[in-house]
Amino acid sequence: MINRVMDIEQFKSDLKVYSIEEMYNRYLISGDVWIMKRLFGAEWHEKYDEFKLYISDRLLVHFNDIAIAGSAKTGFSINPNKNYKVFDDCSDIDVIIVSQKLFYRFWDAYIIDSYAEIRTPYFRTVCFSVFRRYMNVEYLSKSNKEYISWTKQTEGFEKDLQFRFLIENDIHYRIYESWDSAKYYYMNGIKKLKDRLETV
Repeated sequence: MINRVMDIEQFKSDLKVYSIEEMYNRYLISGDVWIMKRLFGAEWHEKYDEFKLYISDRLLVHFNDIAIAGSAKTGFSINPNKNYKVFDDCSDIDVIIVSQKLFYRFWDAYIIDSYAEIRTPYFRTVCFSVFRRYMNVEYLSKSNKEYISWTKQTEGFEKDLQFRFLIENDIHYRIYESWDSAKYYYMNGIKKLKDRLETV
């Protein structure tokens, strides 16, 4: 816990010095992956590669288009609504999946549902995410053929990841249309934290 607090203070200090994009590059793209270091110590690089390769094989996404993000990456949350919450047993492991092909595949699936007058109770959320170019598959109707196909392809996927890599936390992934889409999403949170610091 002490190390996490120290890292949070360093993060806040860096927020005052570096631009939002520099903070994104320093903390979200480059550097250590905290959860992997916690689980595997000095071997974390190799295990992280294995982790991404497994996802790549299962989801048919390029190895370089997969990354752990959020509090599992840094050890604490950079979501402005979570007040730098330290990663714990209740935290999710967030995974970035960048795939233009998957993004448009599921957007088309939502469109097909819409014209079939199949309404999702999460319509506003879906519209908001599509506008910002990321996708949450779980809001599709369970009868949608793309949802059924994807469910079959990914059956047991998250549990297999947990078992293979000794992970007890839930694993969630979000599909982004591009790396820029992921960048905008996380930079928005960093900007809010930076603005908050500057008004104190």
